[in-house]
Amino acid sequence: MYTKIIHLIHLHRVYWVTKNTLKYSIGTIVTLAIGDDDLPVFGEVKEILLYNTSMIIFLTEELSTDQFHHHYHAYEVSRREHKKMHVTQFSSLVDHVPLSLLKSCDVLLF
Repeated sequence: MYTKIIHLIHLHRVYWVTKNTLKYSIGTIVTLAIGDDDLPVFGEVKEILLYNTSMIIFLTEELSTDQFHHHYHAYEVSRREHKKMHVTQFSSLVDHVPLSLLKSCDVLLF
């Protein structure tokens, strides 16, 4: 139990990180999983942590994926009434491409 506490000394908070030429920063959207409804589960990066300077860990707020917009070729998402947070390693992401939000007519798209 105490060895896990000692390992936290090597945990550093950063504002952005680059992995495989892709830049992730606070506010970036990442794909966490594929839901039971076959829609992707997205999360907005709230914190980025580095463990031993090599393991990337994201603290994300899950967004609700409402539908896919064929006109925009983008997913419509919304913020959940009750926040749902995730701690996810970079290696566990379903897709490693960082995304961004676009607000269109009070709808969040990306």
